[in-house]
Amino acid sequence: MAKTQKIYDSNGTAVWAGIRDLNDKSDKPYDTLLETDRLDGRTVLITGASSGLGLAVSENLASRGARVLMVCRREAVRELNSVRAAGAPYGGTAEILRADMTDFATIRRLIDDLAERRERIDVAISNAAVVCNAARRTTDGFEEMLQVNALAPAVLLKGLLERGVIPNDGFSGNGRDSAALPASAPLPRIVVVASEAHRSAKTLNLQDLRKIEPYGMSDSTARYGWTKLLLLTFTRELGRRLTDVSVHALCPGPVNSNIAREAPAIVRPFAKLFFTLFFQPPEKAAFPVVYLAASPRIEGRNAGYQFLMRRRPPSEAADSAENGHLLWDTLDELLD
Repeated sequence: MAKTQKIYDSNGTAVWAGIRDLNDKSDKPYDTLLETDRLDGRTVLITGASSGLGLAVSENLASRGARVLMVCRREAVRELNSVRAAGAPYGGTAEILRADMTDFATIRRLIDDLAERRERIDVAISNAAVVCNAARRTTDGFEEMLQVNALAPAVLLKGLLERGVIPNDGFSGNGRDSAALPASAPLPRIVVVASEAHRSAKTLNLQDLRKIEPYGMSDSTARYGWTKLLLLTFTRELGRRLTDVSVHALCPGPVNSNIAREAPAIVRPFAKLFFTLFFQPPEKAAFPVVYLAASPRIEGRNAGYQFLMRRRPPSEAADSAENGHLLWDTLDELLD
C-alpha cells in the first residue's frame, strides 16, 4: 500500500499511475453495465452535471429512463437539452437545479426547495469536483478545493437525508420502517465519485480544515488527494450509519474532462492532446458510475469502494471507523 500512496504524490506521477491502472489487464472487472440495467420511473440527482463526467453520466441515466435532476452552478441550457435528447426515446427526462458548491447557502436552499416539493430522490450522485492551481477563499471561509470536493458533498448528502428527500429511517424516519417507503421499492442509493488519489494523503489533518495556506499547481495533486481522503472517509462513515440506503464510492479512473482547466495556459494545449490520447472519454468513464446507480445486481447492499469495475479496499485511513467517527463529529461542529 505504501507504494500506491507514493505514486500519487505529484501531478506527473499521478497521471502515469492512472494510465497504468487504466490499462492493467490482470485486474479483471467483477461485473459489467448492461443495456437492461434501467432506471425507469426513478429520480436521480447528480452534482457537477453540466460538463465532463457529470454530463456523460446524466445523458446515460436519461437514456435508461431516469428523471435526472442536474445540479449546476449555471443555467446550462445546451447541456440540459443534450440530456433531454438522450432520454427522449426512452422516457428519460431532465431538469436543471441551481446550486454552487462554493456557497453552502445555495446548497441548503436547494435542499429546502426539494423538501418543499416533496421530492423523493432514488439515487443521489455526488460528482462535482475541482482542481485549483492556487488557494482561494470561498464565501463560507474555506479553501475552495476543500469545500467543493469534501465539505459541500457532506452538507448536501446529510441535508437530503435529514429532510427525508433521500428516504431513510436513521436521519428522518421516513424509510421502510415507517412504511413511507414501500417494501417492494428498491433501496435508495448514494454514489460518491472519489479518487485513487486519496491514497496520497496519510492523515485527515482535521486541524487544517479552517486553514487557508498558499499552494501552487505543483502542490495541487497532493491537496486534491487530501480532499478526496476526507470525502471517502465521510462516505465510509455514512455507509456505517445507514441501514436502509446503499452507499457506494468509486474512482472512475483518469477521465478526459475539464477538471484540470486551471493548468497554466502554456500547458493546456499539450495537456488536452495528452488527455485525449491516453485518458478515457467521459462517455466511457461514466459506465462504473451508472452501474452503481442502476444495476439490480447490487440491490440492497453497499458495494464499498471500487476503481472502475474492480473492487479495491480503500486506504486504511479512509476505512478507519475511528477516523470516520472523528471526521463526522468535526464536520457537525464546523458546518452546522
